[in-house]
Amino acid sequence: MGTARDVQDPDSKMYDLDNYMESNRFTHREKIALRYCDAIMGNPLDTDDELWDLLQEEFTEPELVELGYYIGFISGGQRWLITLRTKHGELEEAIGMKVPKPEEVHGKWSQITREYAEKLPDEYAKGS
Repeated sequence: MGTARDVQDPDSKMYDLDNYMESNRFTHREKIALRYCDAIMGNPLDTDDELWDLLQEEFTEPELVELGYYIGFISGGQRWLITLRTKHGELEEAIGMKVPKPEEVHGKWSQITREYAEKLPDEYAKGS
């Protein structure tokens, strides 16, 4: 996973993230996953038949569900944290749980979501 510093480093793959479709640093599979991410986060109407055909050639249905869930979880979480005006690491400190990296959670999102929900203060968990 890249960092903000990687995006600024011309030797990093992440430097080409804004132009991933033209970059030779990303695999065909990564480019399709990034298009899926762009559609979920930007304009869901960008998921035309061509994109779905490409996605289904590269990913199984469970992989698409997990990838879509992860994209939504991370992007939604980031937007939520911005509305709370939190700084990096404050939520982790508040709930006493480190946010896992994608490679640490492959196939475990339901379990992780339950663990986070159990650690949230009651006023968040109950919707108060």
